Amino acid sequence: MNRTLKKLRNRYRRFFRLQPAMIQPAIPDNSPNPWRCEECGSRHVYYQAWVDGNTNQIYSIDDNREDMWCDDCQDHTCQVRESELMEEIINPWWENKLVIADREKMTGLTQKDFNPQEDYRAFREACNRWWNTKANEEKIEVWRLATQFES
Repeated sequence: MNRTLKKLRNRYRRFFRLQPAMIQPAIPDNSPNPWRCEECGSRHVYYQAWVDGNTNQIYSIDDNREDMWCDDCQDHTCQVRESELMEEIINPWWENKLVIADREKMTGLTQKDFNPQEDYRAFREACNRWWNTKANEEKIEVWRLATQFES
């Protein structure tokens, strides 16, 4: 009898495993400040929770920010609020890390078309006006496309 029971347990082991379920944060799609992946800006982010296999009741949610999941990165990443991503990563990238050629490529403007007398201040202002007309979603997409090959 003991041998038969072991065989049955081995055969059906996969049905009895307690595994963490991946669930999305309960924030509506129209949230003004959704969670995003810190690496790529995606909203397709998940965190772990322990769910009772019989009742589907959530018993605990893992609050470890190091063990979050991004579907776009297909990796464990940190999650930040959109406002944090904009303030700490994307806006500083726009203000400090782009060279003239990058701004020309993104905006379609050309620095040589502007007056060099004031160190091309009008060009910088025109680029900033272009950037400031974009919604956060558009800014994140521009940043994502521009930085996808950096490593």
